[in-house]
Amino acid sequence: MELTVVHANCFYRFEIQRYARMRGVGKNPQVKTMFISHKFFVISAVTLALSVQKVIAFNGDATWFHPGPGFGSCGKESNDNDLVVALSTAEANHNSHCGQRIRVNYQGKTVDVTVVDTCPGCSQYSIDLSPAAFQKLAPLSVGRIQVSWNFI
Repeated sequence: MELTVVHANCFYRFEIQRYARMRGVGKNPQVKTMFISHKFFVISAVTLALSVQKVIAFNGDATWFHPGPGFGSCGKESNDNDLVVALSTAEANHNSHCGQRIRVNYQGKTVDVTVVDTCPGCSQYSIDLSPAAFQKLAPLSVGRIQVSWNFI
């Protein structure tokens, strides 16, 4: 992206200097201001493009499970106090998301969790949270909640 900015700045500088020569303008302050404003515009456009990220959110049920003692399908040991999640078999994709983080949202509350296991009983886009993670969103007694979640 830096090369694009440099190239765009050089292009605008060249065009403004060419315009100034054609009009017989020497060191006109308007030409300098015009160059600065174009430079700012190009940098702003690039900054905006870099800061825009596409977030794909999934909606499904969240339940809770006891992740340990022991190892999940990702080969990582975890327990009830860890902020971890098991993805449905459809999303787990042969454990390709092991170790990735996801953000789970429920009624204005959020928890970030790490993928450590697969939930064979979960339907597509549904997840299984550790007790510690589930309690950040709702009491365990609720059992099942509708959440949205995304990879972070």
